[in-house]
Amino acid sequence: MIRFRFVILFVLFIQFSVAKGQEIDTLLQILKEELTFEMNELKNKEYPPYYMDFRVADHHFVAISTLNGSIISSSEDHKRMINPTIRIGNYTFDNTHELENTFGAFPSGYLSSNDPYLPIDNNPEVIKFKIWENTNELYKNCIDEYKLKLEAAKKADDSSISDFTIEETENYYEEPFNAELYSLDIKYWENKLSYLDSVFATADNYYWGGSNFLFLQKAQK
Repeated sequence: MIRFRFVILFVLFIQFSVAKGQEIDTLLQILKEELTFEMNELKNKEYPPYYMDFRVADHHFVAISTLNGSIISSSEDHKRMINPTIRIGNYTFDNTHELENTFGAFPSGYLSSNDPYLPIDNNPEVIKFKIWENTNELYKNCIDEYKLKLEAAKKADDSSISDFTIEETENYYEEPFNAELYSLDIKYWENKLSYLDSVFATADNYYWGGSNFLFLQKAQK
């Protein structure tokens, strides 16, 4: 007797990439204040940044997996990650400059911290401290990078292409949405996936089947 094996896989993927209401607006204000503070603190240094920005990715993640109607895993996670950018020098030549035959030889000028995570509860003092910690690390790396590239540029046939351009500022802002509209009933989806498995469980020659559910909210500032 030949036994057939059928593997049933359901994948439900939902992603929202939107502003997350007043919570993100509060974070935006904190970022503005800290960016102003950092620029003022560094402007009188020997190597002051001529450009700096902060980007924060806010992720809310839910993943559920079932097998033959049983829940194998169900997890929920919420994290924020800071990604600052610093440019030292000027628009023509800065620490991100690519020199001929040296591609990949120097850091990119962006953060490579092992701890880029910010609090998710909008505590201003802690968020500002974590931003300062990451920015301070990046600033030191950018100075070293800038010095190396200045020295290397003396020995290289460098191009005349500027590293950055001066453009008119454009502002974009999304109106806050009602977070309740995007709330997720995890228990409902656990039961739903178990039910989907059971629909096939009584089929002839059915061996095993599984379902996966992935929910991702992503907001960026």
